[in-house]
Amino acid sequence: MTGVRPLLARNRVEWFIQQQGREQARARGHRALIQHLVARLPVPGEARQLPLTDQLAHGLEACDPMKHCDVQLRHEEGHIQFHFDWAADGLYDLHPLQEATRRLDPEWLPGLVAALEGWTALAAPVIGPRYLSHVAEYWWNLDQLSEGYLSEELEHWDLNVTERFTLTYARRKGLPHPYLIQDATPWRYYRPAYTPEQVVTRTRELQVALTGKLAPLRGLSDQLGELSRLSALLPTLTNEECQQVGNMAALPYVISVEGGRHNHTYELANEYMQAVWTGGDNDPHCVLHVRADEESPERLRRYLTTAPRVVELTEHILGLLTLK
Repeated sequence: MTGVRPLLARNRVEWFIQQQGREQARARGHRALIQHLVARLPVPGEARQLPLTDQLAHGLEACDPMKHCDVQLRHEEGHIQFHFDWAADGLYDLHPLQEATRRLDPEWLPGLVAALEGWTALAAPVIGPRYLSHVAEYWWNLDQLSEGYLSEELEHWDLNVTERFTLTYARRKGLPHPYLIQDATPWRYYRPAYTPEQVVTRTRELQVALTGKLAPLRGLSDQLGELSRLSALLPTLTNEECQQVGNMAALPYVISVEGGRHNHTYELANEYMQAVWTGGDNDPHCVLHVRADEESPERLRRYLTTAPRVVELTEHILGLLTLK
């Protein structure tokens, strides 16, 4: 048939065929990666005859069921990504402990909170005043303050409002502002005097003085030492993985030391978590890339077997610190 226009131009047909070929090659590559990973996971013998995806699920669960963590798997070019999003547990009020230990050593609790932040950073992070102050700077930023809370109050004033004026006005009126958490928290929490190793040692030294309502903390030094040991087993993230662990992540364990009737830590954490939950696209707490090598599957296995133990021990320690 001459003079009939083809349904698709030849170059479009060739492009479509090439695209199909690339997709098929990519699918084969993903399958090979899954096979490589499954071969290095403790898949139960009875599951070895199941489809490949089921074998992977059984192998991951054999490491740990990860009941309190949402694990997402993503296929990317040349690797598989595992995204870990730990469940939010709530707020822990350590103000009673701060008051009870002030005379023993006012530097001890700030150092302990900083150590907990570091030890849990790659699992379900403990969020102390230092980290939460960064959340406040983002969430209660000055632009939002000027355009929201202050716009109606100041609209009748013919002023070129500066940042300094905005901050001073917010502090005077008791409005949320970027430095509210810092204002409400003792300075020692931002410049801890003890390193994590020194915290363990100092906790052991204080055991004799832990009497009365502090008596349940006498074995705390051993538990802190174990948490330090477990955290050292967690894999170190690569630069590429670190870039995917964003700032809009859930806040698993929030620590408050404020006391008083109005708890700004609770107010900020509540506002922020409401936005995270309703937004539905929060960032993960940890990301691991698995490639066709020996190291990355071992890093994943180590995380799956260690992070849940870090979380379990963290919850136990925080429960003790609340003195309940």
